[in-house]
Amino acid sequence: MEQTFFPVTRREAERTGIKYSSEANKNALFPSRLRELRAKKSVSQEALSKVLGVSKSTIGLWENGDTLPDAKAIHDLAKYFEVSTEYILCLTHIKSADVGLKSVCEYIGLSENAVKFLQYIGYGSDESERDIMPLVLSLLLERYEFFQVLSGLSMSCKLAARYYESSDIASMKRFENEHLEELQQLGLSVWDASASSDMFIAQANSRFLDCMEKVRSYFISKQKEEQPRA
Repeated sequence: MEQTFFPVTRREAERTGIKYSSEANKNALFPSRLRELRAKKSVSQEALSKVLGVSKSTIGLWENGDTLPDAKAIHDLAKYFEVSTEYILCLTHIKSADVGLKSVCEYIGLSENAVKFLQYIGYGSDESERDIMPLVLSLLLERYEFFQVLSGLSMSCKLAARYYESSDIASMKRFENEHLEELQQLGLSVWDASASSDMFIAQANSRFLDCMEKVRSYFISKQKEEQPRA
Protein backbone atom coordinates (compact mmCIF):
# COMPACT_ATOMS: atom_id res chain seq x y z
CA MET A 1 0.00 0.00 0.00
CA GLU A 2 1.43 3.36 -1.02
CA GLN A 3 2.08 5.66 1.92
CA THR A 4 0.51 9.10 1.77
CA PHE A 5 1.77 12.17 3.61
CA PHE A 6 -1.43 13.19 5.35
CA PRO A 7 -4.62 11.28 6.14
CA VAL A 8 -7.69 11.78 3.96
CA THR A 9 -10.80 12.87 5.85
CA ARG A 10 -14.23 11.50 4.99
CA ARG A 11 -15.30 14.93 3.76
CA GLU A 12 -12.21 15.20 1.54
CA ALA A 13 -12.84 11.68 0.24
CA GLU A 14 -16.40 12.62 -0.71
CA ARG A 15 -15.30 15.86 -2.35
CA THR A 16 -12.38 14.43 -4.37
CA GLY A 17 -13.55 10.90 -4.99
CA ILE A 18 -10.50 9.44 -3.25
CA LYS A 19 -11.26 6.19 -1.48
CA TYR A 20 -11.45 6.63 2.28
CA SER A 21 -9.42 4.13 4.26
CA SER A 22 -8.85 4.26 8.03
CA GLU A 23 -5.89 1.86 7.62
CA ALA A 24 -4.26 4.09 5.00
CA ASN A 25 -4.90 7.13 7.20
CA LYS A 26 -3.20 5.53 10.18
CA ASN A 27 -0.22 4.53 8.02
CA ALA A 28 0.09 7.98 6.45
CA LEU A 29 3.46 9.65 7.03
CA PHE A 30 2.29 12.34 9.48
CA PRO A 31 0.57 10.07 12.06
CA SER A 32 3.34 7.48 11.63
CA ARG A 33 6.00 10.08 12.41
CA LEU A 34 4.05 11.35 15.38
CA ARG A 35 3.77 7.84 16.83
CA GLU A 36 7.46 7.23 16.18
CA LEU A 37 8.52 10.48 17.88
CA ARG A 38 6.35 9.77 20.92
CA ALA A 39 7.62 6.19 21.20
CA LYS A 40 11.24 7.28 20.91
CA LYS A 41 10.77 9.83 23.69
CA SER A 42 8.89 7.20 25.76
CA VAL A 43 6.06 9.59 26.54
CA SER A 44 2.44 8.52 26.88
CA GLN A 45 -0.46 10.09 25.02
CA GLU A 46 -1.75 11.44 28.30
CA ALA A 47 1.57 13.06 29.22
CA LEU A 48 1.91 14.57 25.75
CA SER A 49 -1.63 15.92 25.90
CA LYS A 50 -0.83 17.77 29.14
CA VAL A 51 2.27 19.34 27.59
CA LEU A 52 0.32 20.53 24.55
CA GLY A 53 -2.80 21.52 26.45
CA VAL A 54 -5.11 19.20 24.51
CA SER A 55 -7.08 16.10 25.45
CA LYS A 56 -5.66 12.57 25.34
CA SER A 57 -8.30 11.65 22.76
CA THR A 58 -7.02 14.44 20.50
CA ILE A 59 -3.55 12.88 20.50
CA GLY A 60 -5.16 9.55 19.65
CA LEU A 61 -7.08 11.10 16.76
CA TRP A 62 -3.88 12.62 15.37
CA GLU A 63 -1.99 9.33 15.66
CA ASN A 64 -4.81 7.37 14.00
CA GLY A 65 -5.02 9.86 11.14
CA ASP A 66 -8.59 10.88 12.00
CA THR A 67 -7.78 14.58 12.45
CA LEU A 68 -4.83 16.93 11.99
CA PRO A 69 -3.31 19.43 14.47
CA ASP A 70 -3.53 23.16 13.88
CA ALA A 71 -0.55 25.46 13.32
CA LYS A 72 0.03 26.12 17.03
CA ALA A 73 -0.04 22.42 17.87
CA ILE A 74 2.45 21.67 15.06
CA HIS A 75 4.76 24.37 16.44
CA ASP A 76 4.42 22.93 19.97
CA LEU A 77 5.01 19.36 18.73
CA ALA A 78 8.19 20.39 16.93
CA LYS A 79 9.45 22.26 19.99
CA TYR A 80 8.66 19.41 22.37
CA PHE A 81 10.25 16.69 20.23
CA GLU A 82 13.16 18.98 19.24
CA VAL A 83 12.63 18.55 15.51
CA SER A 84 11.89 21.01 12.73
CA THR A 85 8.33 21.95 11.83
CA GLU A 86 9.25 20.88 8.28
CA TYR A 87 9.84 17.36 9.60
CA ILE A 88 6.47 17.36 11.40
CA LEU A 89 4.82 18.59 8.19
CA CYS A 90 6.54 15.85 6.14
CA LEU A 91 8.44 18.39 4.02
CA THR A 92 11.81 16.83 4.83
CA HIS A 93 13.24 13.60 6.22
CA ILE A 94 15.77 15.58 8.31
CA LYS A 95 14.63 15.81 11.93
CA SER A 96 17.04 18.45 13.18
CA ALA A 97 15.81 22.00 13.74
CA ASP A 98 19.39 23.21 13.13
CA VAL A 99 19.05 25.09 9.83
CA GLY A 100 22.72 24.70 8.92
CA LEU A 101 22.76 20.96 9.60
CA LYS A 102 19.48 20.50 7.75
CA SER A 103 20.81 22.38 4.69
CA VAL A 104 24.01 20.31 4.57
CA CYS A 105 22.12 17.02 4.91
CA GLU A 106 19.68 17.94 2.15
CA TYR A 107 22.46 19.26 -0.12
CA ILE A 108 24.79 16.27 0.03
CA GLY A 109 22.26 13.57 0.93
CA LEU A 110 23.99 12.27 4.07
CA SER A 111 22.30 11.48 7.36
CA GLU A 112 22.40 13.84 10.33
CA ASN A 113 24.73 11.50 12.25
CA ALA A 114 27.11 11.26 9.29
CA VAL A 115 27.32 15.05 8.96
CA LYS A 116 27.83 15.43 12.73
CA PHE A 117 30.67 12.92 12.53
CA LEU A 118 32.29 14.87 9.70
CA GLN A 119 31.95 18.00 11.81
CA TYR A 120 33.58 16.18 14.72
CA ILE A 121 36.49 15.18 12.49
CA GLY A 122 37.06 18.81 11.56
CA TYR A 123 36.41 20.54 14.86
CA GLY A 124 35.92 18.13 17.70
CA SER A 125 38.82 15.71 17.40
CA ASP A 126 42.13 15.99 19.22
CA GLU A 127 44.05 19.08 18.24
CA SER A 128 46.96 16.97 16.98
CA GLU A 129 44.61 15.31 14.46
CA ARG A 130 42.43 18.32 13.68
CA ASP A 131 44.64 19.57 10.85
CA ILE A 132 45.39 16.27 9.16
CA MET A 133 42.11 14.30 9.44
CA PRO A 134 39.96 16.63 7.31
CA LEU A 135 42.71 16.72 4.70
CA VAL A 136 43.01 12.92 4.67
CA LEU A 137 39.25 12.59 4.27
CA SER A 138 39.19 15.21 1.50
CA LEU A 139 41.97 13.47 -0.42
CA LEU A 140 40.15 10.16 -0.05
CA LEU A 141 36.82 11.54 -1.27
CA GLU A 142 38.47 13.30 -4.22
CA ARG A 143 39.97 10.11 -5.62
CA TYR A 144 38.14 8.35 -8.45
CA GLU A 145 39.26 5.04 -6.95
CA PHE A 146 37.21 5.85 -3.85
CA PHE A 147 34.17 6.42 -6.04
CA GLN A 148 34.83 2.95 -7.46
CA VAL A 149 34.98 1.59 -3.90
CA LEU A 150 31.54 3.02 -3.12
CA SER A 151 30.20 1.88 -6.48
CA GLY A 152 31.41 -1.67 -5.88
CA LEU A 153 29.99 -1.75 -2.37
CA SER A 154 26.69 -0.38 -3.65
CA MET A 155 26.47 -3.03 -6.35
CA SER A 156 27.25 -5.75 -3.82
CA CYS A 157 24.46 -4.50 -1.54
CA LYS A 158 22.00 -4.38 -4.43
CA LEU A 159 22.81 -7.95 -5.36
CA ALA A 160 22.63 -9.15 -1.77
CA ALA A 161 19.29 -7.43 -1.17
CA ARG A 162 17.56 -8.35 -4.42
CA TYR A 163 19.07 -11.46 -5.94
CA TYR A 164 21.12 -13.17 -3.25
CA GLU A 165 21.39 -16.90 -3.96
CA SER A 166 18.93 -16.37 -6.83
CA SER A 167 18.67 -19.01 -9.51
CA ASP A 168 16.39 -16.79 -11.61
CA ILE A 169 18.48 -16.17 -14.74
CA ALA A 170 15.97 -13.64 -16.06
CA SER A 171 16.33 -11.54 -12.90
CA MET A 172 20.10 -11.62 -13.15
CA LYS A 173 19.96 -10.54 -16.79
CA ARG A 174 17.68 -7.64 -15.88
CA PHE A 175 20.12 -6.58 -13.17
CA GLU A 176 23.00 -6.87 -15.64
CA ASN A 177 21.18 -4.74 -18.22
CA GLU A 178 20.17 -2.11 -15.65
CA HIS A 179 23.75 -1.70 -14.42
CA LEU A 180 25.68 -2.50 -17.58
CA GLU A 181 27.71 0.73 -17.55
CA GLU A 182 28.67 0.32 -13.89
CA LEU A 183 29.63 -3.30 -14.48
CA GLN A 184 31.81 -2.37 -17.45
CA GLN A 185 33.58 0.33 -15.43
CA LEU A 186 34.34 -2.21 -12.73
CA GLY A 187 35.37 -4.84 -15.28
CA LEU A 188 32.86 -7.35 -13.95
CA SER A 189 30.04 -9.48 -15.26
CA VAL A 190 27.18 -11.08 -13.39
CA TRP A 191 26.70 -14.85 -13.40
CA ASP A 192 25.73 -15.85 -9.86
CA ALA A 193 24.32 -13.43 -7.31
CA SER A 194 26.29 -14.73 -4.34
CA ALA A 195 29.62 -14.95 -6.19
CA SER A 196 29.09 -11.57 -7.84
CA SER A 197 28.29 -9.89 -4.53
CA ASP A 198 31.45 -11.33 -3.01
CA MET A 199 33.49 -10.20 -6.03
CA PHE A 200 32.20 -6.64 -5.74
CA ILE A 201 33.26 -6.61 -2.08
CA ALA A 202 36.71 -7.97 -2.97
CA GLN A 203 37.13 -5.34 -5.69
CA ALA A 204 36.01 -2.58 -3.31
CA ASN A 205 38.40 -3.79 -0.61
CA SER A 206 41.33 -3.88 -3.04
CA ARG A 207 40.60 -0.39 -4.36
CA PHE A 208 40.20 1.01 -0.85
CA LEU A 209 43.62 -0.31 0.13
CA ASP A 210 44.98 1.32 -3.03
CA CYS A 211 43.32 4.61 -2.06
CA MET A 212 44.81 4.57 1.42
CA GLU A 213 48.29 3.87 0.04
CA LYS A 214 48.04 6.75 -2.44
CA VAL A 215 46.86 9.16 0.26
CA ARG A 216 49.76 8.11 2.48
CA SER A 217 52.17 8.52 -0.44
CA TYR A 218 50.88 12.05 -0.91
CA PHE A 219 51.86 12.99 2.64
CA ILE A 220 55.26 11.32 2.29
CA SER A 221 55.97 13.29 -0.89
CA LYS A 222 54.81 16.54 0.72
CA GLN A 223 57.09 15.93 3.69
CA LYS A 224 60.04 15.37 1.38
CA GLU A 225 59.27 18.59 -0.50
CA GLU A 226 59.15 20.57 2.75
CA GLN A 227 62.48 19.21 4.05
CA PRO A 228 65.33 21.75 3.65
CA ARG A 229 67.86 20.81 1.01
CA ALA A 230 71.48 20.42 2.10
